[in-house]
Amino acid sequence: MNRKMRRRGGFTMVVAVVLIFIIGMTLSSLGFSTYMQMMRTQTLSEDAQLRQLLLAGMEIARGRLQTSAKVEAPLALPDSLGADAATLALHLKSDPAAGQQTIQIDAAVSNRRLSQTVQFAQRGGAWQLTSAELMD
Repeated sequence: MNRKMRRRGGFTMVVAVVLIFIIGMTLSSLGFSTYMQMMRTQTLSEDAQLRQLLLAGMEIARGRLQTSAKVEAPLALPDSLGADAATLALHLKSDPAAGQQTIQIDAAVSNRRLSQTVQFAQRGGAWQLTSAELMD
């Protein structure tokens, strides 16, 4: 009778170790999956913020062209973007006297950057957007 109990005790121990291993692997996989989803969410949030900054930069550029203000003047961003180390810069790429303007807009949030080149043409006394191209 003692022999049967010893066999069962060893088998039970092996099953317990295997179950603990399976549970450990499951928890490890779940933790990694949660981390990856968190990083994906952060990346999507930063991408959305970059696109919004580029749109804002385009409107600021149009407004500065309409008022004949200096396009490359510093841009002030809201304080809420300061925590993310966000920046927005406009760079004039063509001569304004030609009736067309090419402006490069650079946006950055945290360590991610995105640039866009926009072209405006003067029509009917107003500057209108003629093209926009994202750059890597």
